[in-house]
Amino acid sequence: MTPERLKQLVIETLWLGFLIIEWAMELAPQDALPVSMATWCHGLRAGHHFTAQSDKELQTARILAARASGLISCDPLAETMLAAAHTLAHDLDTAAIHAGRSTHTRWRVGLGMGTERLDPCLSRQIG
Repeated sequence: MTPERLKQLVIETLWLGFLIIEWAMELAPQDALPVSMATWCHGLRAGHHFTAQSDKELQTARILAARASGLISCDPLAETMLAAAHTLAHDLDTAAIHAGRSTHTRWRVGLGMGTERLDPCLSRQIG
């Protein structure tokens, strides 16, 4: 496989990922995980120059990161995605904050969905 073909496959895979994440954000607008995943995707595109408009992608990532930060409520996966996105944007202080939040409390498998959530979140979700 040529390097150009490999790059094209990566771009196509990211595009499909964007479509799935956009759909997830439409289905669950108050869920921070799809928004933080979209933040990471845009940061990845900007950081690895998969687009001619890296600055625009980085700006989109920053807007989505701000939105996701306002939605996060005890979601270690969303915090981890935001830490990765901020790392891609070379915002290491903010990345460290999100990474710290993602690992500060115990993890627990929640609600039989196969997703990992933090204990305080479970108590709020269950009632």
